[in-house]
Amino acid sequence: MMEITVIIPTYNGKDKIVKALDSLLLQTYKTFKINIVIDGSTDNTYEIISNKKYELDINIIVQVNGGRSVAKNNGAQKANDGLLIFLDDDMIPCNTFVEEHVKHHLHYPNSILTGAYENHPDLIKTDMGQYGKYLHKKWTKGLNEISVDEKMNKTNYFIQSGNCSMNKYTFNVIGQFDKRLNDAEDYYLSVLANRKNIDMYYSKTAWAYHYELRSCIKYIKRIREYHISQLVLKTLDDEIAKNSKYVISNVSKSKMLIYRTFASLIWINLIDKGFFKFMPQYIRFKLYDVIITSNGVYYPLIVKL
Repeated sequence: MMEITVIIPTYNGKDKIVKALDSLLLQTYKTFKINIVIDGSTDNTYEIISNKKYELDINIIVQVNGGRSVAKNNGAQKANDGLLIFLDDDMIPCNTFVEEHVKHHLHYPNSILTGAYENHPDLIKTDMGQYGKYLHKKWTKGLNEISVDEKMNKTNYFIQSGNCSMNKYTFNVIGQFDKRLNDAEDYYLSVLANRKNIDMYYSKTAWAYHYELRSCIKYIKRIREYHISQLVLKTLDDEIAKNSKYVISNVSKSKMLIYRTFASLIWINLIDKGFFKFMPQYIRFKLYDVIITSNGVYYPLIVKL
C-alpha cells in the first residue's frame, strides 16, 4: 500500500491552517499522514493545532525561519518513502483531494501532478477578490483544455507547489526545492523536472480553494517577492536568464514614463478605498494591473509598504 504524506508549510498561519485541516478531516481517502512545518512562526500556531486534537495523523515540525523552500524540503525529508502531497496553509482542499492525487500516481507513478485551485467564494465578494478572480482566469487560460491523461508540454508545463504531488524518489531526483529561493521555487522545480524529462500533469479534479484575503498593498508585496526571486534565479541559472518567460524584457521609455506616473502610494490607497469602483470592471482592472505592476516590478523602491 502506498504511504501518503501531506506536507503543509506555515508561517504565522494560525487562522488559515485550521481551515485546511478541517477540510482534510473530510477526505474520502483516509489513510494519510500530515507533516506540518512551522517555519519560525511568532504566533501560536503550534498551540492551536495541538489543542484542537484533530483526529488526523499529524506530525508537527518546528524550525527556525528558513523560508518556504526550506520548510517544504524539511517536511519531505521527515516523510517516509511514498507519495508527497504539498499543500499551502491557505488552501482548502475538496473532499476528494487526496483520493484524486493517489489515483493519478497509481497510473503515473514517477510523474508530477499539479492540481487546480479557485478563489474561495467568500473572497470574491470584495472588489479585490473579483480582481483576484480576473487574474486567476488570465493566468490559467488554456489549462482547462488539458485532458486528464495529457502530459503538459514544453509551452505550458508548470508546478503550483500549493497543490502538487510526486513520489519522494522523484522529488529527490529533481533535487528538491532550491533553498536559495523564497519564491518562484515551484517554477524552478518545474524547469529542473522538465530537464530531467519527468512527466508533468494538470488535474481539474484534485482542486482546492485558495483562501487569502488580499488588498492592493498585499498584491504588490507578493509581486515584489516574486520579482526578487526571479532576479535571483537569473543569477543561478544561465538558461533561465536567457529564455524564461518570466524575465522582463526591455520596455520602451514611454511605457516606463507611464509606469512612473503610477508609482505612488496615492494610487494604491485609492484602490484599497474602492475609489475606482465607478469604472466598468474591465477598465478598472486594467488600471489595477498598471498600478500593481508599476509599484511591484518597475519601481518597487519608491513606495515603502
